[in-house]
Amino acid sequence: MNRDWKKEDETSSKFIVSGWYYRHTPRAVLGPVPQWWCPFDLLGLFLSLLGPAPASADKNNFYLPLTAVYGRWCSRIAGAADEKWKWKPSIEGEGELPFVFQCTWYLQVDKSTRQHWGQYFLGASNAGDKFETDVKLDTYTGAWRERAQEARFDMLFRCQKVPMVQVNDFKNKTAPNMEKKADRNMVPYGNCAETYPFAIRFLADKKQNQTSMTGLALKSKFMEKAEYPDYEEYSTSDVWKNLMAPCANCKVLLQNAGALESQFAANLDKAKAPKRPKSMLEGEELLVEDGSLEKEKHQALLAVS
Repeated sequence: MNRDWKKEDETSSKFIVSGWYYRHTPRAVLGPVPQWWCPFDLLGLFLSLLGPAPASADKNNFYLPLTAVYGRWCSRIAGAADEKWKWKPSIEGEGELPFVFQCTWYLQVDKSTRQHWGQYFLGASNAGDKFETDVKLDTYTGAWRERAQEARFDMLFRCQKVPMVQVNDFKNKTAPNMEKKADRNMVPYGNCAETYPFAIRFLADKKQNQTSMTGLALKSKFMEKAEYPDYEEYSTSDVWKNLMAPCANCKVLLQNAGALESQFAANLDKAKAPKRPKSMLEGEELLVEDGSLEKEKHQALLAVS
């Protein structure tokens, strides 16, 4: 709680960010140790510590399913589902869910043993609390969202191993999505789901980032149809439909880090994703406007035919 908070001052926040350090042995993070305070980012840390991934891991068989699982787990620990979604959650937390979940990875090679494995990290866009901006409500928090964004930016600046942002970029609002002409809603550096993955996984050598870094960004909208659906690996699935390209802010970070934007494209490796079986396509043709029952009936018929 910010004891100096002034409700009438729109630049003042009701709360302050108090970070937590995690020191893992052996060290899981190269360079300065980042701070943590958001449950979504902490869950990303936990799932990332389960690595490394096997050398055979790729977007389709590991990183995309992992990111989808990460998003589902995030929906269980905090945040509320979008009102437009087609299901009401059995568990509902404070605030909003992250808009995007992100995974960045590269293949690491041990030159002495010639062993390969995938180093990855997961992150979510700024969320996890109720950032109330209506001064008339008792839950009004002032500039709380901005303070959380600024803390994430400070972590990115302090922990970056290759210069992606400068110390005054947040204060001076230099991010492309902070420009009035931007079609985004004034989003600063530090808000994006890429913040922790880029700070932790990008290497100091730009050439290495160029040749090895890959990533994906998955919108939380992939969860809108059902609370506990089966994961679909097909190229026409909701997971693939809700992948997104890097935003204008992230494009700048990628360029400054030396990484290739094409390796973070939404459709990267889509051609390698399994195609939906013909029998399933025929079944989905029977869907009506609210066709869940008809779909279940048809799938049951297919199973016994």
